[in-house]
Amino acid sequence: MNLKATSPLAEWLSYLENSHFKAIDLGLERIKSVAEELDLLNPAPYVITVGGQMAKGTTCRLLETIFVKSRFACGCVFLTSFIAL
Repeated sequence: MNLKATSPLAEWLSYLENSHFKAIDLGLERIKSVAEELDLLNPAPYVITVGGQMAKGTTCRLLETIFVKSRFACGCVFLTSFIAL
């Protein structure tokens, strides 16, 4: 198929629909293998989610300090603002 920028939309759609060697796999098997590799299938028993627009990092840091001093094993992920215990 020789497509150009001026080719009709139907031709472009046909090209895109047929360009992959395999139909779309809507199952979760591919995702499960990634989750297994990242050890995500056994999540922490408790997760604290901190929301809002300001001071999420400070709040997470404060909670982490409290939990560590209380001898809880915890880890913070500041990018997504949650603490897993």
